[in-house]
Amino acid sequence: MDADYWANQICSPVRFFDAVKAARNAASADYVAEAGPRFFKEAVAAVELHGADLQALTAAVKTATGCKGAALFKPLRVALTGRTDGPELAPLLKAMAPGKARERLARFAT
Repeated sequence: MDADYWANQICSPVRFFDAVKAARNAASADYVAEAGPRFFKEAVAAVELHGADLQALTAAVKTATGCKGAALFKPLRVALTGRTDGPELAPLLKAMAPGKARERLARFAT
C-alpha cells in the first residue's frame, strides 16, 4: 500500500466509509462482532481520555475488557482504518484529525 492510499484512509470520510463497508465481511467482520459494542464504547471513552496516544488507549481498553493481542488490536484497526492490516497504527492514529478516531470507533459502539 502506498502513502496516498493511507493518507486518504485517515483523512477522507468518503473513502473511510467505503472501507468500513468492505471491512464488514470475512475476518474483519468477525473481529468487530467478537469485540462487540461494549469494546467500542470503552475504546471511545479511552480516546476521549487519552486522545491519539495508542499505548494509553489500548491499555485502557485492555483493562476495561480483558482483551489482549489480536482481540484487542484487530477490532481497533478495523474500526480506525477499515482494514485488518497495514502500517503501524500509532502514527496513523496521530495523523487523524481531532475527533476522527472517536467518530470511527463510535460507529461500532451501538
